[in-house]
Amino acid sequence: ENFASVEKIADAKAEIFAGVEPGGVAIINRDNEYFARLAASATRTGIKVVEFGSHPSTDVHLVKQVLLSDCSSVSATVGGQAMAYKIGMPGAHLVMNSLSVLAAVYALGADLALAGFALGELEAPKGRGRRHHIELPMGTITLIDESYNANPTSMRSALANLGQTVPLGRGRRIAVLGDMLELGPDEK
Repeated sequence: ENFASVEKIADAKAEIFAGVEPGGVAIINRDNEYFARLAASATRTGIKVVEFGSHPSTDVHLVKQVLLSDCSSVSATVGGQAMAYKIGMPGAHLVMNSLSVLAAVYALGADLALAGFALGELEAPKGRGRRHHIELPMGTITLIDESYNANPTSMRSALANLGQTVPLGRGRRIAVLGDMLELGPDEK
């Protein structure tokens, strides 16, 4: 809402690199359309860039993802080492987030297997995909709470997750959408 363009948002996010000490690490999604802009900003400040994403040359590379209605299964390479793990929540966006977590673990030289195990224990926080099973006279419904401060990207992810949810019996999927007020004049 307060920036003139997405490029200006990327530049504002890159300001964090100025606070990282030389020799520090910036973890950046190579699949982001502003990757080159962000990486250049990071390297100008003397910090190392650790890349993650689906691009084959990344430090943490997505090999395969299987998106299920209640979890995601991932195959990746981390520093050239093959790794397979499960995420306790569904969604392609969470697969990418998990790669950033593994990039941080890799950059720290910490235990990748333990990190992979912890990702399997992940549960949705309030407003970010938490599922509630509600008993009604006509049967059980599943409410997926995605009520936290939406934007077009998060809404696409929420709708994709809803699309992967398998209704019981003759059930159906219903999306209830509210306003995205922080988009300023483009909100409608």
